[in-house]
Amino acid sequence: MLPAITLVTPSYNQGNFLEEAICSVLSQTYPRLQYMVIDGGSTDCSRNVIDRYSSKLDYWISEKDRGQSDALRKGFRRATGDLLGWLNSDDILYPGALQRVGEAYERSPDYIIAGNVGVFVEGKPYRSRVIRQRHLNVHDMVAIWTGKSYYSQPGVFFPTDAYIQSGGVDEGLHQCMDHDLMVRMLRTHPVAYVDEIIAGARVHPQSKTCSQAGAQIVEAYQVSRRYWADLPYSTIACRFLSLFGLGRCALGRLYHSNPAALGPIILEMTNLALARNKGRQCM
Repeated sequence: MLPAITLVTPSYNQGNFLEEAICSVLSQTYPRLQYMVIDGGSTDCSRNVIDRYSSKLDYWISEKDRGQSDALRKGFRRATGDLLGWLNSDDILYPGALQRVGEAYERSPDYIIAGNVGVFVEGKPYRSRVIRQRHLNVHDMVAIWTGKSYYSQPGVFFPTDAYIQSGGVDEGLHQCMDHDLMVRMLRTHPVAYVDEIIAGARVHPQSKTCSQAGAQIVEAYQVSRRYWADLPYSTIACRFLSLFGLGRCALGRLYHSNPAALGPIILEMTNLALARNKGRQCM
């Protein structure tokens, strides 16, 4: 039997993209879907978009919140599905995506399901690429400096039990809450891969990938630091390897002409070199 799927769209002032995200979900023909939109009290046209589709949503709310992580926790508290996932308001699901996810879970119950994600640059389709998810395990996701793990959140769906056992989304994180959650869920649940593109991730000037690239890289390494104890390396080795990885990221920002991202990265490298512990203990 196909699993019930709960999907949450957290949103704040993404009215230009929100309708496409909602329609990509509502156009799925999946028979057992619970879909919610959790808006953070947007001041743009988002509320008008939500109102147009409110009768087709299982739940929606528009009120001030504490950010994306808070919105996700609100939504997942109301979840009734066997599988959970979220679709950001500037991303989309591909046609038939939920059917493929449901069938994969039917074949591999209690597994995390990971499908491929198409990354497209707004207004520049020739710059599109595909992230083929692989090496999603605790070691490779914590040892972030290896670049071995290929992970993209819109293509991942996880059992409700895995979410509950992990402790849920950490509200203290604003960039890499998905990476952090995955590491904790991977401790108890393996991954089944769907070798098809099931979601699209949009890159645009206001997306975190572009506008907050430095902060995103830094938080990813801070999340990694939480789980160094899960690796078969010493703390000194992890610190050195993280410095190496951050240095490579800094060079990458220069290569991609994004010098504004360097400040947070260099500060984090300094903290690591001086052994200042800004990462919290793992959950």
